[in-house]
Amino acid sequence: MDSTYDALDRATIKTWRASNIAGWGAVAVVVAIVIHQMADQIVRTTRASAAFQGTLNGRFFPFTFTTGWDELRRISLPAAVALIVGFAIGTIVGKKVWRRQALTAAAAATAYVLVAWLWLESSMHIHTLAPVIPGQPQETTATIYHGFPTGHLEWAFASASLLAVVIAPLWAWFLARRAARRAARRAARPAST
Repeated sequence: MDSTYDALDRATIKTWRASNIAGWGAVAVVVAIVIHQMADQIVRTTRASAAFQGTLNGRFFPFTFTTGWDELRRISLPAAVALIVGFAIGTIVGKKVWRRQALTAAAAATAYVLVAWLWLESSMHIHTLAPVIPGQPQETTATIYHGFPTGHLEWAFASASLLAVVIAPLWAWFLARRAARRAARRAARPAST
């Protein structure tokens, strides 16, 4: 910062920088969640539900697929959504945040992944209870819960969203660097008379 600024000016600039990072990071997270939910609704309300075996917000259930190709097809949906979300976060942060674009994009993408894992996506666990009275059939109950994935198949499904954490900072860095180069070229041009 310029040494001619007084303490109030320096505090104002620091506050603006912090609010720039926090504000546009929050906007990027909200946009990512909206994209995630829109993709889930599109899959639920179209024939894509059969192709992807369910929804974006429902993780693997042990009985929903039979082959490795089914697993690959099921994982391709969250991977595609994660790529779109990563580019969306990177674009917002890369074009709007003044400094530390890659760090801000990584934090926003991580926030999106945590929101998706903890609140948007759900898992189902099936419990078989022993009969209370001997000779009666066993009772089976299903529990749906939100939270971190459990089991290798759920982690495989949920980890596809980590692509957003890789793509977003790289794309934000690329866009910020491109904008800086354009600004440097404009500054180097001679002034027209």
